[in-house]
Parts: sequence; C-alpha cells; structure tokens
Amino acid sequence: MISLQLIRDDPDAVKLAVARKGEPTDAIDRLLAADARRRGLEAEANDLRAERNAGNRQLGELMRAGQRAEADALKARMAPLSERIDAMADELSELDAAIEADLLLVPNLPHASVPDGSGADDNPVIRSWGEPAAAGSSPPHWEIGERLGLFDLERGAKIAGSGFILYTGAGARLQRALIGSCSSSPSGMATVRSGRRSWSMQPRPAAPDSCPTRRGRCTSSSAMTCI
Repeated sequence: MISLQLIRDDPDAVKLAVARKGEPTDAIDRLLAADARRRGLEAEANDLRAERNAGNRQLGELMRAGQRAEADALKARMAPLSERIDAMADELSELDAAIEADLLLVPNLPHASVPDGSGADDNPVIRSWGEPAAAGSSPPHWEIGERLGLFDLERGAKIAGSGFILYTGAGARLQRALIGSCSSSPSGMATVRSGRRSWSMQPRPAAPDSCPTRRGRCTSSSAMTCI
C-alpha cells in the first residue's frame, strides 16, 4: 500500500504510474476528494470541540455561582453543538473506511526503469548466454525438487494449505543455510552464486511458532522447513 501523502504531493505522477500498469486511476480522484473532505471536517470538528470546552467551563462557573437559569439556557444552546460533533465523528469514520478501501486499490508504483508493456513479450532481454533448451525437453523445477527429495508439496498442503512448501532433507538444510547467511550478513542480504549466475535474497523474519511432523519439527517462515 502506498502512502496517502505521496498521492497528496504528486497525484498526477501517481496516476501516470498506475496507468502504466494498466490499472484504473479513478481511485486516486476518490482518495483526493475524501482526503480533502476529511481534513476539512477535522478542522471544523476541532473548532467545535474548542467551543464546547469553553461552554463547559462557562457552565461550571454559572453553576457554582448559582445562576441556574443562565446555566440551563447555555445547556440548551450547547446541545445542538454536541449533536453536530457526534455527526461529524460518524462521517469521519466513514471517510476513513473509504480511504482505506481505495488505498488498497492503488497498486505499487513501477520503477521508472521498468518498460511499458502488456505482457512478458514486451520485456527486453538485458543479457543472455548459452543456448536455451527446447520447450518440453526438461521437467519443471518442482518435479526436479521432489525427485531429489528437496521438498514435499503434498505434505506442505496438508499441514498449511495450498501454496505452502515443506522442505525436506537437503532442501531443508539449504533453506536454513540461506537464512543463516542472511542473518549473519551485515546488510541482511545473502548473495548466492551457482556457476555463472548469482542472485541476492533477503529473508522474511521467521515466525516463532512450529508444528510437529512425522520426521521432526516443521518451523514456519516464508515457507515451511522440516528438519
């Protein structure tokens, strides 16, 4: 979720960036209108609260002085004030909810270096080496991983639901080694090299909870690891 302040500061740039991703920009206009209304209401509500506080102090002085008739008249004048403040508080809550909902509709903004396009075919090739394998000549990575005993997709789905991976054996040891490398790195980043390729990764904090499995303990992080 991007910040509302960014939309306030440069709404045109945000609209342009959202449009580059092929997303509608109408949420930006709604956010600007709701934000302006909310800030106006907050300023008016603060003024009314200050007026009510001053009236309460005056009411206390009248009561202490025994001027009940004047105090009753002041209470009657202040009643609509309190009702207006309550109504404004309700409207502010509705505006907050609407702003929160529209902020969820605004996607993350693409970097200026990202090319425009409608699909993967529009992505430029920055660097390549070697000859690509023919389509269908090699099994997908998940089949290779299961064949080598690096993870168990079926058990991961049973334990945590669809989309979770249960790392096993060498896969679990590799996962823990990468997390340990990231944790010990001064920058929190780990650089992994394999042949002529290298990439960097930054781990998510591991969740403290764990669950028992048939082979040991399964610790929960961005993926599940069975040791």
